[in-house]
Amino acid sequence: MGISFFLNLEPAGASHRSAARFWGDSRLRRRAGVTLAVVGLAATGLVAGSPEATFVPGQPAAAQAAPGNSETVARAEFEALWDLADKVTPFSSGTVISSCTPGTAQPEAVQKMLSTWNYFRSLNRLAPVSLPAHYAPQGPAQAAALTAAAGPIASGAPDSVPGAVCLNDDVKLASRSGVIARLDGIVTPATEVLRYITEASTANTNDNLGHRLQMFSPVQANAAIGAVSIGTSGPTATSIQLFDTTYEAAGRPVHPSFWDSTNHQPPSIAWPAAGYFPSRILPTGAGENVSRWSYSGQCADLRAAEVRVSGPAGDIPLQVIHRSEPGVDPNLTPWEYGGYDTILFKVPLNQLIIPDFYNVAPYTVSISNIRTAPNCQPVPTSTSYQINLFNSDWPADPNDDADQDGVINSLDPRPHIPDLHADRIGGANRFETSAAIAKLSNSRPAVVYLARSDVFADALVGGVLKDGPVLLVPPDTSPVSPVISETLRALGPKQVAALGGTGAISDARLYELAGGHAALRIGGANRVDTSVMIARRAFSKANSLYIANAYGPGGSVSPDALTGAALGDGPIVLVDSSSPAVATIRQLATDLQVDRVVALGGPAAVSDAVLQNVANGKATTRLGGQNRYETSREIALESARLQPSTHAYLARGDVFADAVSGGHLRNGPILLVPRGCGALDKNTMHTLAKLNAFQVTALGGYAAICDETLHSALEWPDYVNHNVTEF
Repeated sequence: MGISFFLNLEPAGASHRSAARFWGDSRLRRRAGVTLAVVGLAATGLVAGSPEATFVPGQPAAAQAAPGNSETVARAEFEALWDLADKVTPFSSGTVISSCTPGTAQPEAVQKMLSTWNYFRSLNRLAPVSLPAHYAPQGPAQAAALTAAAGPIASGAPDSVPGAVCLNDDVKLASRSGVIARLDGIVTPATEVLRYITEASTANTNDNLGHRLQMFSPVQANAAIGAVSIGTSGPTATSIQLFDTTYEAAGRPVHPSFWDSTNHQPPSIAWPAAGYFPSRILPTGAGENVSRWSYSGQCADLRAAEVRVSGPAGDIPLQVIHRSEPGVDPNLTPWEYGGYDTILFKVPLNQLIIPDFYNVAPYTVSISNIRTAPNCQPVPTSTSYQINLFNSDWPADPNDDADQDGVINSLDPRPHIPDLHADRIGGANRFETSAAIAKLSNSRPAVVYLARSDVFADALVGGVLKDGPVLLVPPDTSPVSPVISETLRALGPKQVAALGGTGAISDARLYELAGGHAALRIGGANRVDTSVMIARRAFSKANSLYIANAYGPGGSVSPDALTGAALGDGPIVLVDSSSPAVATIRQLATDLQVDRVVALGGPAAVSDAVLQNVANGKATTRLGGQNRYETSREIALESARLQPSTHAYLARGDVFADAVSGGHLRNGPILLVPRGCGALDKNTMHTLAKLNAFQVTALGGYAAICDETLHSALEWPDYVNHNVTEF
């Protein structure tokens, strides 16, 4: 996933009802390209920075009292917060990287980040943070977020990063005075804050919990949040200003101050926090297969402390990290802040029990051999607390009886979801399937598009056309299937359009099928030109431009464009590495005024050089995996974020005919599945769970997607409980 941290230090009780073991290798894949940076920690303690803007100060209900003593209250608090804040929200408006225009942070997104942050703080009974209106640090915070978004990484010293852009004094100041995050991909306000608390980084070799400790500073009273997103999603970046000392050193003290020493300072801060704790925010590392738990004690010296964690299955083997680890200077790390010392203990994911559905799994954490820090009142030599891990991810109403067996869902070990079902759109062959899909569209579409049934390059990108379905027709040497002619008569479009040049569909065949209706052609000299023509017909302005490989081995077409039609905020164009083609597509991006250019597939399909060449200074990101199936899952999740849907389609990934016809379907993404008859793989099931796919539809006949494969999709609820922290 490529998560890394940059650290720039500045001197100066419920019962367990039922549970499923969570195995580390079953976690969903994380998105690539996350960078977090934490800077500006004074040696004397966890400090802070500050915000500006017209944001409304104040906190959500979740931040007013610490849930934890009541399971009902804890669930209600979390679900109310997460349902609101874990939705894709543009982080900024008016942001333009190419002209170094920071724009303004969106109040809705920033307020959701604040709500999430204050909810996390409330779990440890920490005072809520405010965002004062018209706060001077907001300008620097926004400028720093812009530089982080522009990349290549987030850094506390951006002027030392090769390739960093949009640098000025505000950027340098704000980059040193808080926490910074950058992600090439999708992030919601809730998960943006969660990334700081989770400390998910394989590059965090010293295991310093700088982000977490700073976000949990007891004395934090105010902050500023700079937030940038390019387009609907990615790249995204935030810069949260926390530190008074940095601004004071720069001769720019802020009012009101970031810190308030009169804030309540609890004797300990733990994460996961004691009490009822939602599994959805369980801290996990990036690819480490561990969950990073921590305990901070005020006036405590934990360098020799011992930790024990016991759960439903007994004691858990731990890796305990003290601040006296070899090679770590305790005076130059953020272990000690505000009189607190911290110990980190890594819990293996394959030893964790994630409770099923609405159940609870209790964990007891015991810390012993605690010493008293110098110049402090004596502290207890040991302590223990209980974490009641609860799962709120099950999508059915907890108080309903979905399967009508007399047991409400929250007490039922295997409740069902109402209306969860599978169906099929298909026929005996690709022509019948395309006709069946076409008839699902408007009863009288304005236009029907024709594409070759054996050469899919034109049909792949034609899925972005919104005004009519795509029907497949054979080459001129073969007769047209009667079902195609019958469907055209039944639909009665005003126009019939051929996708591609005369080499794909001849004029004679086009006029024959038009049957007296207006006939037109959208086709260029090659598949690249045709894709550009289709893009211009489909969009006059777009948020995104998606690019896919035009020519695979032997001239084959890109499987990545196959599922991209579900991404409704922009067209898909095919691209090769030739300069004329790239120049044409670069001009298209300019004409459509897109905010970002997105590569579909991995670097082997669309190289970074081609992506950057097309983007020409615009924001870039990539939706791709190791193969076409993984890429289709990434695209499906992106599609759901852009346009949420509880419907998903399955199509064969090695035979494109059914999937290209389904490109016109607008009510859900297409997931590619490999050839063969059997249950879906766990990664596809995880994706269906993430999509909450109450309806799963196979595209094509039984030879394409057999019944066993289709009906196995209905088992995705069993994978809901594997969802912990995901980025």
